[in-house]
Amino acid sequence: MHEKASVEVLYFLIVFFLFSILIVGIIMYIILKYQQRRDLYYKNISDLKSEHENEILKAQIKVQEHTFQHIANEIHDNIGQKLSFAKLQLNVMQDFYNKHQQEIIQEITEVITESLSDLRNLSRSLSLDFIANNGFIKAVENEIEKLNKSGLYQFKLIVQGDSLFLDLDKELMLFRIVQESLNNVVKHAQAKQILIKLHYTANNLLVSIEDDGIGFDVNKKSKGSGLGNISKRAQSIGGYVTIISSESTGTIVQINIPIYEPKKV
Repeated sequence: MHEKASVEVLYFLIVFFLFSILIVGIIMYIILKYQQRRDLYYKNISDLKSEHENEILKAQIKVQEHTFQHIANEIHDNIGQKLSFAKLQLNVMQDFYNKHQQEIIQEITEVITESLSDLRNLSRSLSLDFIANNGFIKAVENEIEKLNKSGLYQFKLIVQGDSLFLDLDKELMLFRIVQESLNNVVKHAQAKQILIKLHYTANNLLVSIEDDGIGFDVNKKSKGSGLGNISKRAQSIGGYVTIISSESTGTIVQINIPIYEPKKV
């Protein structure tokens, strides 16, 4: 009788143990499913937020590009024409003055000629049409030519791989990123030499902008409007930015952009 009771107790304990394991398993499964649904919910919220922010960014960029285009048109159609007319008038007037006065007029004419050249380069930098007609590489060359006139920097442009025309939106955005990066170098880096590399691969374009300036601590530097704009613009075309720098070692800004849009399944 005692042995039978012991067997029944043992059987009861085994059943209770198995039942407890089953209950724990069910609870763990419910918790796991809850966590998965919670993570999916937050991911969806994050994706929607990211998509919303991306749409806002695109709208801001569109307005900015419209403003740039308007300024470029004003430079070309209004200011440029007036300066060209003033230059023509000065050339006509030269014949009516003595040699000393002619030299002064010639100096003014040269200043106007140089100003017209600077304005053309500025108009090209701002204009979507120039990038659409000539491409990203030519636009970068034009930007280098514009900055070279200051005589403060030594530029070198290296193109690696098989270059190709990208979608206009990507080329425009890439060019604005390069402009912003070069603007940061001019404003903050105290650099003398600037190297721009464009490395085309089968799937990606890696743009690298290196300077020999004073550099900065990446961990301490807050993302101001310059660095923030670069990251946001790259993100808007599916890319990302890597910044390598430390004090007294210069800075490398790397922008990695997919050449082709990923296929949607």
